[in-house]
Amino acid sequence: EEEDPAEDMDDEAMFSIDALLGQAFKSRRNDIKRKKSMVRATRDFKFRVLALLELYARAQPASPWLPGAALPLLGAMQTALAAGTPQASALAERIGGVLTKHVCHARDVPTRAGIEPVTVETVAASLSSSIRAASRPSGGGDTKGFAKPATAVSLYLLRVLEALEARAREAKGVGGERETEPAASKAAVAAYAGALKE
Repeated sequence: EEEDPAEDMDDEAMFSIDALLGQAFKSRRNDIKRKKSMVRATRDFKFRVLALLELYARAQPASPWLPGAALPLLGAMQTALAAGTPQASALAERIGGVLTKHVCHARDVPTRAGIEPVTVETVAASLSSSIRAASRPSGGGDTKGFAKPATAVSLYLLRVLEALEARAREAKGVGGERETEPAASKAAVAAYAGALKE
């Protein structure tokens, strides 16, 4: 028969163990509070960044950085929808609003088009990725809520790509008559075909 080590302990040893257990539980509770605080701070930071991006898109609709921001925002929205939490859903809804109402709603085509970061190649690659994302939304969540921003991103990038192609034709002096221009640029057709093959 084995002896119980607790029987050999006096009251002072028991109180010291109780104090240690209390400290361990208090430390664990503080860790949980700290983790919740970090999650809350991260969420608030993401919403502030979205508000800043929204202001930037309103103030600079012809910015060469907006086409490059559309696809990462779409990916962030997809990630938030896949998380499935109420906070992540609110973030995804906010990202969708910024995309559809401000970034992709910009009527102006980026200035300095054709120069980094807005080149035919980069926009065509982004267009292809956005088409793939729109056609096959991954993760759980609201796929209908994802379809509208994904389509808006694709149409915006298509509009930017068409404008880049038109500027390139004008620069070469090929513009000519409107009737001879193709309905869609070669780069746009290639981006759509490549995205749909995958």
